[in-house]
Amino acid sequence: VPNASGLRPGSISYAAYDAIGSGTYVSNLTQHARFPYDPDWEGQYALFEGPTGRADAYGAVMRGYLIPPASGTYTFWIATDDNGELWMSTTTNPAAMTRIAYLDGYASSRQWTKYSTQKSAARALIAGQAYYVEARMKEGGGGDHVAVAWMGPATANQTNVISGLYLAPYFMNYVPHPSGFTNAIRRNLQTGAKVGRISVADVNPDDTAAFAITAGNTGETFSVDGDGWVRIRDDAALLTAGRYHGAAHQQP
Repeated sequence: VPNASGLRPGSISYAAYDAIGSGTYVSNLTQHARFPYDPDWEGQYALFEGPTGRADAYGAVMRGYLIPPASGTYTFWIATDDNGELWMSTTTNPAAMTRIAYLDGYASSRQWTKYSTQKSAARALIAGQAYYVEARMKEGGGGDHVAVAWMGPATANQTNVISGLYLAPYFMNYVPHPSGFTNAIRRNLQTGAKVGRISVADVNPDDTAAFAITAGNTGETFSVDGDGWVRIRDDAALLTAGRYHGAAHQQP
């Protein structure tokens, strides 16, 4: 398969934004405060098709790059439940994408022809060149799914769900969520004793976190290590300390 992009095909990213309301408009997803940088989870799929019957009151986005194996004219379709949109760029730049197909309603799984707007205009693509592509869906209640198909030289002019052979994932830097703690400690704790731990939930599995105490650490009584453990740094300072209301934060 020609590939001049340097990307590694095989899958496309799927991100889900749970519990964002029962509205079915795609704008109920894209105008939500958590979009696009704060999904509940992300996975990789070997087809341009997400899970079915996953949940209610959520939205999902499939993001990645399309790398056609043959040059020519291609047409695209999207099928979602509930409403959905298909966006595509003429380059790898997501900022240049435009909406090429959509549903103001729902269709059954892989039902490509319920609405005329599900079908894109013909697009000329170059073999081995990568194009950013994004499918959005918003689920209210009942059934739910999202899938994208294409037809052109790579499909023997058949309408097929796009295979991961011609897709590469797009990874976003999502918002991490640190969780602090409240703890009562004794004044006679020794230097190095653990007080509590800051945990971080992060959809990006390969991210690492750094921590720093940014306020309330009078006399530098406490320290925080790379694993998020807050410890006694100076037990002599602890003996003379009053009440502490410190703030330990994750650093980007």
